Amino acid sequence: IIALPLLRELVHRGSILRGRYVLGLLPAVSVWAAAGWLAWLPTRVRPYAGVALLGGLTALNLYCLFGVILPAYRPPAPLTPTEVEAWLNRPGVQLVRARFGDAIDLVAVRPRTENVAPGERAVVEVLWRTRRALSQNYTLGIQVLGRRRKSYGWLNIFPGRGTYPSTLWQPDVWFTETYWVPVYPTHPLPTGGVWSFYFFLDEPGYPTLPVFDAQGRAIPGVFVGRLRLSPSQDVRLPRPRPLCSVGARWNAGLYLSGVTWGSSESASASLPLVLHWRAWTTPSQDWTVFIHILDAKGTYVAGGDSPPQEGDFPTQLWRAGDVVLDPRQVPLPAALTPGRYAVTVGLYRPDTGVRARLLQAPVDPPPEPDAVTVAVLRVVPDRGFQLECPYVSEGG
Repeated sequence: IIALPLLRELVHRGSILRGRYVLGLLPAVSVWAAAGWLAWLPTRVRPYAGVALLGGLTALNLYCLFGVILPAYRPPAPLTPTEVEAWLNRPGVQLVRARFGDAIDLVAVRPRTENVAPGERAVVEVLWRTRRALSQNYTLGIQVLGRRRKSYGWLNIFPGRGTYPSTLWQPDVWFTETYWVPVYPTHPLPTGGVWSFYFFLDEPGYPTLPVFDAQGRAIPGVFVGRLRLSPSQDVRLPRPRPLCSVGARWNAGLYLSGVTWGSSESASASLPLVLHWRAWTTPSQDWTVFIHILDAKGTYVAGGDSPPQEGDFPTQLWRAGDVVLDPRQVPLPAALTPGRYAVTVGLYRPDTGVRARLLQAPVDPPPEPDAVTVAVLRVVPDRGFQLECPYVSEGG
């Protein structure tokens, strides 16, 4: 009876029992749990059951010590030049060659997670090269950064899980470590993510080691790799309805269901748009979105190009069925002539400039090749601009 609430607390990750605070309770809980289990058995088998239980728990403790704890806290083994070369030739390795101060190099990373959901762990393997010992023990910080470089998960840990602190580093030692970073559901999904690495002191201000690239130039940080951050498969998120329906499909695997916008008091401000995308199949490559503003003659007057979500969620990370909101600010000229303008959207490959072919459009022919009109911009003297739906009434 005593053990059941404690077991429930552990299984459901309650707020009462946390990590090391449980250790002091384990002996008492074990005795009471064993006594309760034995009490259910007939009297004649209790001695044998007690011996079996004691032997099983002893075997479990020995396995935890030698099979789990000691391997987990074993200092990282230095790699030979041959082992370093073999590691660098493994599939998925990405060279980084960043240096923290003059003490340690982050040579390369090997992400082992392509898709991670909240509550799961993103896994990455890192190749380090130490150069000298430091006078203080620095903590390694690892973050998974997503939309607008917000932290979706983090881990603070000492090198070697505390067995190889920075005060014990030796010159020219190469070693690898694998890190499991928990991801938390604190920001919008789905989106793309990158890995961030830094060393800091656990003291006021959290001073960090400066970072340099392979040429010795100072850089703001180490941001490497690419992974997909998405909701769990059993979680169904609401799909916001666009203000204006569009219904355009490209051979890039993307479908533009509609568009939403804000308002502006000035015709010289930027044009706020939110594109509502859906992946009707899994894109095989990255695509860039262009937005063109055309006058009544079809002449380009303004626009802007960028990957979805300002590059935070490249289309190669999308999966069939993804619904992605893509907010944008399209700069407008300082003096835009009053009148009506078409706001068009299309896709092209950033490496070749070739546009994605439009397979489905609300009207035929489209206003420009492989592009679709998503809104009508009306510039009114002394009143800024207004946006109108080109195909259906607002809210329809």
